[in-house]
Amino acid sequence: MEILRRAFLAVDRHLGGAKPPPKVQVFWARHPVVTGAIAAVFNGLLCAWAVSAFDDPVLALQSALWGLGAGLLFWLLCRLERRRQDYYERNGWPPVRPPAPAEEPPVWLAGVRWISTWSVLTVVLWALGQLRDPPDGWIWSAIYAGLMVIANWAVRRAAARGRRRRA
Repeated sequence: MEILRRAFLAVDRHLGGAKPPPKVQVFWARHPVVTGAIAAVFNGLLCAWAVSAFDDPVLALQSALWGLGAGLLFWLLCRLERRRQDYYERNGWPPVRPPAPAEEPPVWLAGVRWISTWSVLTVVLWALGQLRDPPDGWIWSAIYAGLMVIANWAVRRAAARGRRRRA
């Protein structure tokens, strides 16, 4: 395993990987879950559009699984990139870590998380609704997913307040 790692790092240095990365690449490596979720939603919707899966539950499930696989692949690649950046940072790069996170994430990041969660939940609830007789439509799936996202936010907010009061 050590031989593969050394070979990878030698090729990486030869191709210019030993230079500090751009900020976008640092963000992707530091937030693999967000990157994977965005990739999953985008690839799943693109696959569903390509195979016209919006009326067929089997094709919709296949599209969702395709998106899940793409999201997991992007997550894995981001984790590997993070390890690569950490290695070079330990061995001579100037630190490229972002400043310590604030108590609350930035508004745009929270929005991306909410939209990603809502999109995935909408598709999952719609696919589960197809098992019912009569099936639920896209509108009700989106409404239920929105309520679930809001409930999740409320529970997290209450837990954070409880932790602050105890501290």
